Amino acid sequence: MYNYYIDENSYKNSGVTNFANNMSDLIYIYSTLVNKQKEFFYKNDTLLWTIVIENGKTISECLFMPQMRRFKGADIRTLQQIKSNQCIHSFANLKSKFPFDVNASWGINFNPKCDDNLTNLSEYETFRKRKAIDRILATNFKDFEKFVFKKIVFCPDVYEQIAAIDKNSFDIILPDLIKLDFFNEQWKSGHCAAAIINKIVGLNISEESDSVNNDPKLRGKRFFKLPDGRTEYFEMHIKKSSGLRIHIFADDAQKQIYVGYIGTHLPTAKNK
Repeated sequence: MYNYYIDENSYKNSGVTNFANNMSDLIYIYSTLVNKQKEFFYKNDTLLWTIVIENGKTISECLFMPQMRRFKGADIRTLQQIKSNQCIHSFANLKSKFPFDVNASWGINFNPKCDDNLTNLSEYETFRKRKAIDRILATNFKDFEKFVFKKIVFCPDVYEQIAAIDKNSFDIILPDLIKLDFFNEQWKSGHCAAAIINKIVGLNISEESDSVNNDPKLRGKRFFKLPDGRTEYFEMHIKKSSGLRIHIFADDAQKQIYVGYIGTHLPTAKNK
């Protein structure tokens, strides 16, 4: 789904310090993020380790310089584990082999630098999220969910609800879900209320009326199961003019927002 080529040419004369910083991000990405996603890195071992990056020294030789002392043996082994595929020895080969995937190159000195040239963790995260937002649909939501959303959690039944809505409805709710995720990333302390979310990210979130809260049957329609099996009252909901509703539960203790329901307006006292 996501493929990255470590562009050996971009490291020429980059300097050991720049190389060390670049490698630090790459090791973090590969060991922490990539193994949990559908992402793959490739490199050309025949060329990469022989590239001169400073004072006539190759990458292999620079691995033992003072600037590289922060890296342990496990870190170097992580770099060596990145795939070396003789069929993929350039970014052009990568794009040719995976024409329908998201492809990017990783390195330091790109001239000219394009949107698919990544040099650090921030650029990597921005790139993969932007590309995922461009591609995510109701029909492939689970494939791209983790690339788009960093914090909010979708309850088990929500995936079927999303798959059942049409493209127009999905396009309506997606921006609000992204805003909700952004808020959840920023939420570090205090109680989470609808008014607070609305103020910070501009959503139209309401809490239930007394007529719903005081009616056991209506209230019961708003209990949804969390991924760990617990059930909670999803009182807060994002209101859309199309009639769609997104019901959420904010766990104050864990600072975690769950999405429990996406669909048509749930029953009320006026419309049972």
